[in-house]
Amino acid sequence: SIHSEEIPATERLRPYQLRAVAQCAFALKQESARTCLVAPPGAGKTRCAFHIAAIVDRPIEVRVPTRALVNQWKTRAEVYFLDAFGKNPPLINVSTYAAKKPFASGSLIILDEAHHLVATWGKDILNQLVGSHKVLGLTGTPPYGNRGWNTFVELLGSTPIEIFAPPLVRDGHLAPYLDLVWPVLSTPEETPELWELDQKLNDL
Repeated sequence: SIHSEEIPATERLRPYQLRAVAQCAFALKQESARTCLVAPPGAGKTRCAFHIAAIVDRPIEVRVPTRALVNQWKTRAEVYFLDAFGKNPPLINVSTYAAKKPFASGSLIILDEAHHLVATWGKDILNQLVGSHKVLGLTGTPPYGNRGWNTFVELLGSTPIEIFAPPLVRDGHLAPYLDLVWPVLSTPEETPELWELDQKLNDL
């Protein structure tokens, strides 16, 4: 197995990220391995992917559904690459699924937004894979039971490695309620009542 202490990072990864990186990297050490990291948005799937790639130590092929995500991956590569790899990061090729670019021999293939691979894109990638490839999927929403689920499983296996949302919310790393909050200023007349409510909440 891979211990979290063995994962290099100049900025420490969060504990749940360390666990996910170690589990995915261990799974990918197996011959012709395929696995999927499932985590909610904001959990750091992209950053984890770079650290997983550093341990697997192969050329990196990234495929994404949109041009905007191609640019996002290239931008994040500039930020995370040196953190994960040190002074000599490997080459990374990023393109869309629709581009159908061939994969480099022996590469680690990272499939972002992997839930899109239940139809034509997934079948196209399956046709390109050979025994020397390793495959890492990233998604927040696995297509459990949906049409094309068998294609997803064939690409990435049936036992994903998951980062669950509740512990992230508990530890303050995700705040899904923020989209539902509308900040307003209180009036002087409201302030005593708000202080009283605040005291009651603190007592609870």
